[in-house]
Amino acid sequence: MTHFVDLIRQAGENTGQGALWGFESQDLDVTLVAWNKGEGVAEHTNDEVDVIMIVIEGRALVALHDKDQQLMQGQLLIIRKGCSRRIEALTDRVVYLNVHQRRKPMSLTDIENFPGRD
Repeated sequence: MTHFVDLIRQAGENTGQGALWGFESQDLDVTLVAWNKGEGVAEHTNDEVDVIMIVIEGRALVALHDKDQQLMQGQLLIIRKGCSRRIEALTDRVVYLNVHQRRKPMSLTDIENFPGRD
């Protein structure tokens, strides 16, 4: 089955923050994300998959372990697995699409060993 999504429309119709829309297939995970100025994603490292980040609206700072990168509408960044990153909206609103290979499902062992679990 083929899917068509108007990302500009999705971004315009949903003024919230965080995940606005998502799609998951057997192979891919796609998420449309939005943040207001100064908001974003805390520093973290993804050791599982490479990620493609495409800015749909606004401008973002992506602080990578080796350098900071500013992205604006229409620009794409490939973030390699193992690279630490932090994302911050630099304009009133930034909307971007994350695309990556679908991660393996969490196992019971993963859940039991999840940090912060008592």
